[in-house]
Amino acid sequence: MDNSTDCTGFFTQNTDITGIGVRVAFYVQMVVIELQTWFKVGEEDILNACWVLISMSFGLMLAAIVAATQNQLSFYNAVQVQNLVSLTQVTLLCVGNSLIWGTESGGLMHWTRRKKWRHNAIVMCLLCSQYFLGGGLLTYLWVKGQRFGPNPECISSMHFYVSAWRLRGSDPFRNAKIAAFTIYISLVLGPVCQNLFMYTAVRVQSTPTLYNLDSQHGLLYPAHGAAHQAKLSSTIRSCAMDIWADLGAHSHCPRGRRAAYRSLRCYPKSKMGRREGGQIRRAEGGRVG
Repeated sequence: MDNSTDCTGFFTQNTDITGIGVRVAFYVQMVVIELQTWFKVGEEDILNACWVLISMSFGLMLAAIVAATQNQLSFYNAVQVQNLVSLTQVTLLCVGNSLIWGTESGGLMHWTRRKKWRHNAIVMCLLCSQYFLGGGLLTYLWVKGQRFGPNPECISSMHFYVSAWRLRGSDPFRNAKIAAFTIYISLVLGPVCQNLFMYTAVRVQSTPTLYNLDSQHGLLYPAHGAAHQAKLSSTIRSCAMDIWADLGAHSHCPRGRRAAYRSLRCYPKSKMGRREGGQIRRAEGGRVG
């Protein structure tokens, strides 16, 4: 940066928004939560992580909006806010995917695992809202460009470093509107579309209430019609059958396997319930009945 004397106030940190404490808190939270999702934590832990990230991101963006409306947010501080928000969005994408599919063994294949996102619709709405709000602020920041915030004449003395390239703050990409649109599509609409696709897949593929009975081993596994089976990929079917075959050697769920295959339900023959034409019907949201 070319920090001239008359631009000292322009490069002064807004401690309430981009102070060292705020940035350290964001960095530590990102690292801890990102590492947490790599371990086999429960759904409640991942849900709490989502709430923490969403709350931090919304709080920072609202504080930046209030400061900008009062003409107290410089372009320099606005860029730092956008960097923190973008970092949060990337982390939320990873955490949100873990919340949908789970981190436990068998979480991707089993049908009952895919039903849990229905109960987290509020988190899904806040997640998408956070993406759109962050993308809107990013678009507004780059489109307005040299006219943003107090001391706009100092923006030309601000430089960005992207890897080995040095870009001037007044004209970073020659065409701010094209740059804003490209960044918005890649960083905002991409993750939102991916999350919406996953949400739709979860709702469409989480409806089986009829289970077939393996009378030899006392196992339950989903029963689907021919039309539904035709829609399933061979990879998912083969993975699911491998898990069921692995459990087939056991007539009940041992303590160790119950933890490893928490999403798969197997019961002793004595607890299978009543049979209806070779099949067992499970009440929605409950156990075998």
